[in-house]
Amino acid sequence: IKGQSDSVIFYGIAVWTRFWHCSLACYISVQIRRPVLTLDRCMHENPEIMRMDGEGWHSLLNSGKHHLQNEDFLSAISSMTSLLNTVSNEAHLKFAVVEAYLGRGMALIGLQDYKGAVDDLSVCLTFAIGPNYGRRPEIFWQRGQAYEGLGLPTRAIADFTNAISENPEFLDGFLTRGRLLFSLRQYNQAISDFSFAINLNSRCKEAYYYRAQCWLLQAPKPSKLKCNNAVHDCSLSLSLHADDAACLLVRARAYSYLDEHSLARADYLAAISIDPSLASLEFPREINLARPKRKTDMPVKRQEKKLCPGISSLKL
Repeated sequence: IKGQSDSVIFYGIAVWTRFWHCSLACYISVQIRRPVLTLDRCMHENPEIMRMDGEGWHSLLNSGKHHLQNEDFLSAISSMTSLLNTVSNEAHLKFAVVEAYLGRGMALIGLQDYKGAVDDLSVCLTFAIGPNYGRRPEIFWQRGQAYEGLGLPTRAIADFTNAISENPEFLDGFLTRGRLLFSLRQYNQAISDFSFAINLNSRCKEAYYYRAQCWLLQAPKPSKLKCNNAVHDCSLSLSLHADDAACLLVRARAYSYLDEHSLARADYLAAISIDPSLASLEFPREINLARPKRKTDMPVKRQEKKLCPGISSLKL
């Protein structure tokens, strides 16, 4: 009997020890992988909060989001402001406050009220930064766009960088920061950002298009390698959107640098047939007046005579 009781005791201790280790492991796992406290999750787990204003405050948020999608920014601001007035004093609804400030900030950007957007999104960040809310890179990203609208590129780049730090796979962060660096003529850094964007999404035609321009603008006369890189990127972008007139024009420029004038002219004509506003008097003239390539194994004088008989009588 004593042996049996000892076995039971040891078995009980083993079970309890295993349970304790499993519980600790689960606790650590939850702490490391804390779920994001999204609005939908809170409403699902606490349905009673949906009825706090009698009709359901969530209808104000849904209305605001609907207006944002339809680009009815004034109505979106009205809905989000009503939502803020409803939930601001409720401690357990801070996540709804975050959504309201974010939505109103986005609407203000749509109306080009960038200062108002920065104010709202800055308040939004004071609530959203914390362990209960997960990571919200889109708030930094939206404020970065507002700073860009205010003509503050340094602050915009800082916010785009913060968005990427929050989520290293945030594609829009790389695209917008790369585009802004491109506009500031920081082409090497822009190429890096567009390359990251392409690694995240190999079908990102905007990244190919902007990176192609960077290759051509790094120097007054880009090298053959960079021109070929530009042609390659433009071709990939055009494979995703064949009617991109601006991209056709960039590839035409790359072909002209490579002395592939027939290809350059074909791309140029295709571009202006899609968008006549892109027509340039200088670019086609540059192509039409370009001389054919000389063959490397033919003496210069012999080649000149072949192109223009009687040229030997002229003094060059």
